[in-house]
Parts: sequence; structure tokens; C-alpha cells
Amino acid sequence: MGAIATHPKLIIVPGTFSSLGGTVTALSNFIKGLFQCGLEQEFCVLVPAESLLERYLLHQHQSFCLHSIAAQDSSDFLTQALQWVKQQPITWPLWLEGTAKKSLLLPLARAIPSLRWSGRPVYHYFHDSAQSFNLLGVWSRKAVFTGLAPVGICNSRYTAQQLTRLAPNLQTVLYPPIDYQRFSNPPYKQTPPPELQAIREAGKRILFNPSRITQPGIMNDKNHSVLIPMMAYLKTHNYPYHLVLMGKDNQGDYVQQLKDKIQQADLQDWVTILPPCFDIENYYRHVDVLVTLAPREPFGMIVAEAIAASVPVVGSQTGGIGEILGAFAPEWSVDPADPVAAAEVILQVEKSGETEDAIARGQLWVQTECSLEHHARRIAEITGIGKKVV
Repeated sequence: MGAIATHPKLIIVPGTFSSLGGTVTALSNFIKGLFQCGLEQEFCVLVPAESLLERYLLHQHQSFCLHSIAAQDSSDFLTQALQWVKQQPITWPLWLEGTAKKSLLLPLARAIPSLRWSGRPVYHYFHDSAQSFNLLGVWSRKAVFTGLAPVGICNSRYTAQQLTRLAPNLQTVLYPPIDYQRFSNPPYKQTPPPELQAIREAGKRILFNPSRITQPGIMNDKNHSVLIPMMAYLKTHNYPYHLVLMGKDNQGDYVQQLKDKIQQADLQDWVTILPPCFDIENYYRHVDVLVTLAPREPFGMIVAEAIAASVPVVGSQTGGIGEILGAFAPEWSVDPADPVAAAEVILQVEKSGETEDAIARGQLWVQTECSLEHHARRIAEITGIGKKVV
């Protein structure tokens, strides 16, 4: 890893590695895109040893680019990763992925003098707005990113609008890469996964929401609580739907709170919660509608994945979800605080004769804006790696 390269070698340091979500998937797709462009020798990815991120990338057969670091926690990992970076040629650009978290600010701050003094090019890909609900959090992030002065790349226009004061050196909006082939043409399985098979046999249509389960009110609240009255409305009107939530709560006990709400609403036979899985494409093939009502979602990876899999989406009209749906199916977007409106749009989407046309428009958008090679080539252009393909 430390050998002198004839071309600049991109060092990728992620800030998310303990939960399976859009940032982990996007990084894997980023790697795949660089590989498809013939850039497999032009980058490396630092990962915490035995982390979920490392296991996921190994599952995707991407060991060729990984450099594992044994670390006690996220702060220790970033500290060691930045020390490793200091030992590499200064012509190797540093690409930070979503490192604006509270736990990572101190190691970032400590690395500012050496990074600025060395002149190493530094880039930061923002997966979210990096906002804080308290003044100390706002100013600490502002201080760190002013000192670090990275070239900023955002995953949506919505994210860019939120970041203008935190990271003024924003260069471009670059939508996350989507492995279109993975979702549009997954390995064929005639029968659904067992959990979905039981729902099908009960005569229900499946609503799907694969996203991290979060406490209500946080900056990137996935808004699962509004899905409960939505399902109560569908049950009251005897519409045969079943909601499948696939996710994990890494910060508390909200999964149990959510289960309690489901029981209080007498929806045990209408809502199922499953743990996250690596092979999510096998689930998309057997669901009917994706529903995601997160009000401040930075991008909405699951929206693009569902569209690639020919699954219609009912989503919030705000944030990155509204931005995506606005490009090809604004009629599928709703007020994320209105469960009845969400239920009514689900019914309309299923009955409408224009749904297939909207999906076709959406698939064209995904292939154009989120292709693996487009994303990789833009990053090669921005960072100066892989001149042979730019």
C-alpha cells in the first residue's frame, strides 16, 4: 500500500461502518464503479477490522482494495487512519466519506495542521447535512471544516442547500451510485423469502421500508411512527396490505417502542419488522410498493433501488426523496406527516394505468444520474486519479 505510484492514488476513509444503510451501499457501489472504469490500482479503502463495513465489502468480493485497521472505536479508527495517510505520498488525495459526526470531530481537528501543511488534496463527500440541534455542535463542525477546508461534494441539491454555511467550498452535487443491474436483474428466485412468502399466502400485498430504524425527532428521522396510523387506515378500510420494515436501531430501544405501538394499534398481523440483510435485492423482487416518509432524508438510496427493481415508490415530498420523485413522479410524493394521504397515494399508484410509464421515466433517471461509471468518472475527474480514463 505504501509503494510510490505513477498516478495519484485515492485514499478513501469512511465515517460510517457499523450500520447497514445507504452510506455503506454507496461506498460499495463507488468501489464497483472505479473497478469497472479500470481504476482498481488507483485507490484504496481504509476500514476498521471486523466491522460490519468490512464484512459487507468482503461479501461483495471487494477485498482487493481494502486496508484493515484494528481499532477500539470510530474515533480511534479515524485517528489511526489519518496517521496512515500521513505516511503516504502527498500526491495521493484523501477522500473522506461522511466524517462530520460528533465522535469524529476531534481526530479530524487534530489532523488539520499536518494535512494543511502537507498540501495533500482533501475532499469530503457529504452524505447528509451534518446539522446539529445545539449551538456547540454547529460551531464545532464549522470550526473543523473551516480549518480542514476540503473540497466538498454533496449527494443531492437538498444536502448542498443545508451545507452552505458549514462547508462553503462545495464543488458539485454528485448523486450516489446505484448498481442498476443488481436490482433490475437479480438472481431469479421463484419463491419469495420465507417471511414474505407467509404474507403472500395470507393474500396480502406487501409494502416495504428497508431503512435504519431511528428515534423520532433526530435530524435524519426515518419517520417510522407515521407508518403505524397509515396501516391503521388501510386496515380500517379493509385494504389487503402488509407493511414490512427492515432495519435496526443502533442507538437505543426504539424497535421495542415501535413494536409496542404496533401492538397498541392492534396491527400485529399487518406489520412485520425484519433485521437488515446483505442481499436486499431478493426482497425488492417480491414487494409491491416502497413507502418512505422520512422528512429530511438527504438522498433516498432505497428510492433509487426500488425504481431500478420496477417497484413504485410513495415518499415524502420533502428532502432528497422529494427531489428524486420530483424528477419523474411528483404525484407519488406526499406530506410526510399525513398518513392518510400516504395510504391514498398507495391505492392510486396500484390502480393507475400510468404507473409503468412513471417507473420507466424513473429508471432512465437512475441510469443517467446514478450510474456506477458516471459516478466513478466524475470522481476521477475531480481528484485527478486515473488520467487514462478521464
